[in-house]
Amino acid sequence: MDKKVKEIAIKLLDINQPMEVNSGRHSCIIILLKSARYGSGRDLLTGEYKEPGYNMDGFEEGLFYPHKFSGLISYLIFLEQIGSLFKNASVAENIEIGKEGIDRALLYFGGIDDAEIRNPIIALRNSMAHRFGLATQKKPKSGKPYKFTLEYYDTAKIITPSIKKWDGVFSDKNEDTNTTVHILALVNLIERIYEEVKSKLENDQLDLDIDDGRNELYARYTIV
Repeated sequence: MDKKVKEIAIKLLDINQPMEVNSGRHSCIIILLKSARYGSGRDLLTGEYKEPGYNMDGFEEGLFYPHKFSGLISYLIFLEQIGSLFKNASVAENIEIGKEGIDRALLYFGGIDDAEIRNPIIALRNSMAHRFGLATQKKPKSGKPYKFTLEYYDTAKIITPSIKKWDGVFSDKNEDTNTTVHILALVNLIERIYEEVKSKLENDQLDLDIDDGRNELYARYTIV
């Protein structure tokens, strides 16, 4: 990676912003990460979970802070962004081709080699980002259909597969066909991926999956 491009990439992942004090240029990646942390009840600078309680405004408005959908969606988009922008320098190019950003991030930076964990996370991102809901299309273009339950208690598990296969019939209210996503564990994983990507970048173990170098980084991933 070109030295100057690497310097920009490192600033893109630096939690301390702006990237350039004189111009007031900020990393869109960090804006997204801080938004995810804010919406998930985490410290904006460290990502540590602060476990705040609910408040009356949250109950009255149906926002139940800190577990708002917006925080989770921001984390999932952040994961997609990281996996789309960076790739392992040591991995053959043909292995990378065809991988979705989330899939790449989970596999190459999170060490999640089990597709039964990665696939539901990808489906959850698509469901929430496209429909702001917790079920996929009846017949997704890729993969099988999912409907989800979100759990917020502390556990090491990220995904609990459904007991029974869901066939995409929306009238099915059987919880045995729900795939459970354990949000605290998922977000903790995404925070670890962020740290792993920063470390690999600083140690020249990453390449950028872009065509136009500095100009593309500034145009697509920063804002003044």
